[in-house]
Amino acid sequence: MAHRRVDVRAINADIRASLQDSQRLGRGEDGGERAFQTNDGKRSFAPGDRIVLLENNRDLGVKNGMLGTVQAVEPDALQIRLDGAGQEHARVLSIPVNSYQAFDHGYATTILKSRGATVDRAFVMASGTMDRHLTYEAMTRHGTACSFTPAATS
Repeated sequence: MAHRRVDVRAINADIRASLQDSQRLGRGEDGGERAFQTNDGKRSFAPGDRIVLLENNRDLGVKNGMLGTVQAVEPDALQIRLDGAGQEHARVLSIPVNSYQAFDHGYATTILKSRGATVDRAFVMASGTMDRHLTYEAMTRHGTACSFTPAATS
């Protein structure tokens, strides 16, 4: 987690690059990767990528902040398996990328986007833009462990 979206984008890009370098995530067309237009610009996805949905959509049955894993990448759709306990939440969903573009990489999210989630381990990139309330919010996401990493200063 990080406070600013720019930091989240950088973390997501670094994690994806590391996964691609270690060949645990496909790269390029041969690796099943495709680029899609999202509300925040072009993003490339491959099977195995983590994804976060950023907007409620009743027709798709999704809510802002839902996370999942890309199962398949098609020219006009992403097949994803939503995270969640039980059959209702851990379902496979087809995201029509031409009509729903509110998605991004989901390896890292903002602290506020993670509100209400409980995870086994939380990693937080601390920054000077965080106040005590946001720090508390980040620290209470974990069930067993939380690790803070100071942000690089510029």
